[in-house]
Amino acid sequence: MGRLRWPWCIALAATLGLASCADDGGDLDMQLQRAERDYQAGRQAEAIQSLNRIVEKSQSNAQRARALYVRGLARATSGDRRGAYLDLEKAASLAGKSDVGWKAQGVLGVMQFEDQRWTVAAGSLSTAIDSMPTGPPMDAYLFRLGLCLERTGRWREALTRYDRIVRQFPGGRYAELASRRLQLQAAHFAVQCGVFDRASSAQAQVAQLRRDGFDAYTRQEQRSGRTAHVVLVGRFGSYEQALETLRRVKGYVPDAVLWP
Repeated sequence: MGRLRWPWCIALAATLGLASCADDGGDLDMQLQRAERDYQAGRQAEAIQSLNRIVEKSQSNAQRARALYVRGLARATSGDRRGAYLDLEKAASLAGKSDVGWKAQGVLGVMQFEDQRWTVAAGSLSTAIDSMPTGPPMDAYLFRLGLCLERTGRWREALTRYDRIVRQFPGGRYAELASRRLQLQAAHFAVQCGVFDRASSAQAQVAQLRRDGFDAYTRQEQRSGRTAHVVLVGRFGSYEQALETLRRVKGYVPDAVLWP
């Protein structure tokens, strides 16, 4: 697939507990463990082949949910995005609030975020957060949930998620990013064209951008303990509008990025 890059996604299958069932359940348990090892070793075709039989034969919802979850990861990794969605959705439905359930919801949320399905992704990530134990990757889920909320215009709700990251994960990898969001208190998107120590340098870029036909202005922010003069273009309630303007601005300022 090429997009599901979070390192913890690769390790999820190894953290799940097995549930035996009657008849050949023990044999299926062993096959499931082998399939997980194949998945983790990058042998996706072998893993999927084994998991197909487990999904078909298992009489245990817990075992079947786990097999569907791992098969969903294997399919996602091998580029079968549609199959991955189907497997992960079934796994989440069967597993409920168990470890398999919240992990399936979390991976669904990541994929939906990658596919820019902000509202659906927010639902999946919220469900995962509500069911999972406190600890990583909860901070990653919370941060991406905040981004989803911003991109659907729910700016105040996004700030509550960033605040939770800072309070619960002060030393985590997302704490600094969340702190910046809280400091900015943004309620719209813009295109950031430059960050300057000197106001005169920022004003020079603003003047040039205005000559190029853009609605440019400056904003002061605290960055790395200093006052920075940030040059922005536009105030957009829509994430899509901001992206479209970013594409146009890049023709004049190649290193322009979205703000916040």
